[in-house]
Amino acid sequence: MVPTYGIICGLSGANEASCGSGRFYSIVLFELEKRKKKKNNYKDALIGSTAAINNFQLITGDSDFAAVMKSVWDKNKIIYWQPQDRITLIEDMFKFRTATNADRKQIFQIVLESNAFPFTRHKFYLDGSNENFDSTYRQSDFLIEKENVVQGWARLNLYEEDSGEIEYLCIRPQLPETLRRRALGEYLLNVIIARATNKPIIQRLTAKVAIKNLSAKNLFEQCGFEVEHDARMGFDLVLKLDGNTDNSKSK
Repeated sequence: MVPTYGIICGLSGANEASCGSGRFYSIVLFELEKRKKKKNNYKDALIGSTAAINNFQLITGDSDFAAVMKSVWDKNKIIYWQPQDRITLIEDMFKFRTATNADRKQIFQIVLESNAFPFTRHKFYLDGSNENFDSTYRQSDFLIEKENVVQGWARLNLYEEDSGEIEYLCIRPQLPETLRRRALGEYLLNVIIARATNKPIIQRLTAKVAIKNLSAKNLFEQCGFEVEHDARMGFDLVLKLDGNTDNSKSK
């Protein structure tokens, strides 16, 4: 994890930020505000200044943010992808495959880093050593990796009746927010939906999302899920499958 170059009260976490002059941040924020006033402009300015100071490649789906960064920094370092480019970008940068027990250590690390507890605590043991990641008819584990490093993991369980459950979906939290939520998370979720749709016995998919994890709830809803129950600890979501239609609302 790279510390942000600058500290913003209420946003920058302890040991996750470094002091800087703030000049580049102020320039980016000023240009963003000139184009369009948005609530997340200050976050984008912090991301942009951190990327520039560390000479990182910056990937964004925000056209305003991309235009501003190209105007104040090296335009060759900016990748702006539109929604229709997501699948191409992901498949060029990442590899999708089924998991095996050899991936246990990396998967468990992502679970810890993404704070997937408490929903996983009673199932996913302390070191993950009791978990099986070799696919069976009832259980399939899927990975997204880059250069042999696992970046995302999801598990699909199939039940004897007519339903399946997305038991886990974790993306490495160190990845940029735009890439993590809008790209990899969406891609991985849609792959699982497609796999379930290909099994005629499965008529519905379910998932549980923690009450505080609204971004995950939004991701599932974007891919066609609806809230079935709103409980104290979280949301129960369901997606009805007909085997013929594309349930994803995002393209």
